[in-house]
Amino acid sequence: MVDPQPPCGGTDRAFFGHGKDKAQVIPVLIVHYIRPLPRKFRLASILLTDIVEVTGTDSIRSNLVKRLATVLTVFSLTGLGSTALAESHVDPAIAGAIKARQAHMQLYAHNIGVLGGMARERIPYDAEAAQAAASNIAALSTLNQSTYWPEGSDTSVEGSRALAAIWENLDDVMSKSEDLVMAAAVMEDAAGQGLGALQGAIGGLGGACGACHEDYRQSDD
Repeated sequence: MVDPQPPCGGTDRAFFGHGKDKAQVIPVLIVHYIRPLPRKFRLASILLTDIVEVTGTDSIRSNLVKRLATVLTVFSLTGLGSTALAESHVDPAIAGAIKARQAHMQLYAHNIGVLGGMARERIPYDAEAAQAAASNIAALSTLNQSTYWPEGSDTSVEGSRALAAIWENLDDVMSKSEDLVMAAAVMEDAAGQGLGALQGAIGGLGGACGACHEDYRQSDD
């Protein structure tokens, strides 16, 4: 369970529930030592299939699939980025910031994996576990991330895929961040209300994540 910190603003939340429920406890391994796990690579297949099966028209599904593919590529590569940072000679402050935001992505992946598995009906729907995962995502979306993104932590640093365009378009980045906060709030309201409600909200959440990654993450090409 992530230890609570004083909030940085009216909407900032630095907690992941009361921690009494198993689903609300984030594995310490993810926070303190990030390495790629096979499950991360299965996550993309699960979530992309979720969206195809449960969301809207063909055109909407196609757009959301593309966005989620971008998001999940980031999740699958965060462990590899941490390894590269450990093996290179990077300013410790820059390296620490990059590792922090990669760990943040790992936490997103862990909780989205729970919701995606339920949306796909690969795992039984559990209202309590779904609510815990959605609340974790909502909390992550509102954490103050200002120390994660120092100038100079872009793709010029080995292990970072953050484009320099982030620091050139901060207003747009912040707007997309607010979109994610809203989508996460919708999911938080829906996740515990039944499988159909969860399935209806997952597309918006994936789209909000993908919108930022499409513009500000280095592509695989």
